[in-house]
Amino acid sequence: MNLLLAFVIGMIVTMALIPPLMRVAVKLHVLDDPESRKVHTTPMPRIGGIAMIAAVLPTLAFCLPMDRVLSAYIGAVVILLVFGAWDDRHALGALTKLLGQLIAVLVFMIGGDVYIDTLTLSTLQILPQWAGFALTLVFLLGTTNAINLSDGLDGLAGGTMLLCCAALALLAQNFHEGLVQTVSVVLMGGLLGFLRFNTFPARVFMGDAGSQFLGFTAGALSVLLTKGSATPVSVALPLLILGFPLLDTLSVMALRIRAGRSPFSADRSHFHHRLLSLGFDHHEAVIVIYAVQCLLLLLAWQFRFETDLLIVTTFFVFAFLFTAVFSRLERSGWRWRSSGETRRSLITRLREWFIAKQRLPRWSLITAFACAVVYLLGVGICAYPPSADLGVLGAVGVLVLALGCLFMRGRAPDSWLAKGALYVGVIMAVYLDQLTAGNSVALQAENWIVLPVLALAVAIATRLTGNRRFEATPLDLLVIFAAICLPSLPGLSGAAHNYGSGAVKLVLLCYAVELILALGMRLRTALIGAVGAFYLLAVVRAFGTSFK
Repeated sequence: MNLLLAFVIGMIVTMALIPPLMRVAVKLHVLDDPESRKVHTTPMPRIGGIAMIAAVLPTLAFCLPMDRVLSAYIGAVVILLVFGAWDDRHALGALTKLLGQLIAVLVFMIGGDVYIDTLTLSTLQILPQWAGFALTLVFLLGTTNAINLSDGLDGLAGGTMLLCCAALALLAQNFHEGLVQTVSVVLMGGLLGFLRFNTFPARVFMGDAGSQFLGFTAGALSVLLTKGSATPVSVALPLLILGFPLLDTLSVMALRIRAGRSPFSADRSHFHHRLLSLGFDHHEAVIVIYAVQCLLLLLAWQFRFETDLLIVTTFFVFAFLFTAVFSRLERSGWRWRSSGETRRSLITRLREWFIAKQRLPRWSLITAFACAVVYLLGVGICAYPPSADLGVLGAVGVLVLALGCLFMRGRAPDSWLAKGALYVGVIMAVYLDQLTAGNSVALQAENWIVLPVLALAVAIATRLTGNRRFEATPLDLLVIFAAICLPSLPGLSGAAHNYGSGAVKLVLLCYAVELILALGMRLRTALIGAVGAFYLLAVVRAFGTSFK
């Protein structure tokens, strides 16, 4: 099965299952009730994980050969589903939950013959079988619980895992690990379907069934990726790929032990709770954690061929610095937002100045418009000449925009026909950009400079705007992050998955167009003119080439 089709099936099935499962959850009281250490104030259905598993497992069984490893993985997930759903309904004790996790991990390891067998310090070291088995067991139990423990804000665990799966899919595609790539891509589809119901304000939670499934899957895929005979990826790389959930779990356990309590006791010492205490709102806390996880994933990509000793050292140095800076901010009384007598830092004053009189949102909107225009015209001038059929499409686009302006009396962006012409123009521009690929220095410079600036401008404008017609979620900002980082990753040029960068460009430009149509009252007509100019360039270059 085509990976894109598998991704879409995972997403659509998850989205289709969640509404009926929510109704069942309310009837059976499979709900997460509010309490002092939680941030939600009403009971929430805990069935998101069941929906994801019900979408992902059949898709994998349909599109992959049922070998020993896949059978063991599916068996382990089913065990986690049973114990997780039981816990969501009746709140199991810690030992019972751990027993279920242990059974699932052993089924996967023994049934699939999967365990870590080498480490690279300065040279490659073959581990004794018992040592590799024990190390894998501890690692998989740790990742299974790390996602569960860090799932404390709307969209947090789902978005973090979406980033991890994207990193695993990139690495697996680079080294032709088909099983890891397919599972990662299908799970990304399921996560996107779930996040549309889970992004703040959430309507559904994933529950223990979902968080344990995600944590176990991330750990299992990491082991499979580093274990592959054709994969030169370092065994310790999962420390960075799963960086923030592991960092959060280790930090919380250390704080609880230092306070003389059980490392598994519940409290508000997770980083997301501490970010809320520093004055960040729900959206901002999630975005900060996404940003930290993104940084760790970029480090994972850069260090993917390094020794395990260097990767472990990098992770713990990063953890120490991050924790030290965070603790310093807390002790100093710094707050992202000032309140009462709290000291107003320079950063806080700058932030207030930028937001005052809508300076930053307005400048960001203008910047997004300028970047979109530069991109469209740059592609129109520098890309390969369009074919004759694209020239005809360009002529039709110009006609549609002209008729839209004529019949809507200047309000063409509000008509579905004119909006369609704008989006078709964006699609056509991205297609010509990808077709030209790396053969134009000017387009390469445009992709490196204009698109990251556009992504940043869209992120700022959508986050700070007060207009309710266009409101971005942390999930949307994940897409914008991908637009900034994917085209710039070393080692991706010319790779097959670079087609994904075209999809990212397309999504980013569509966000920009929608943003301008919703908020840029004075920029709408200019946007029509820019897309019309792009269409005209396509017509002239297509038929000018044809007549030569």
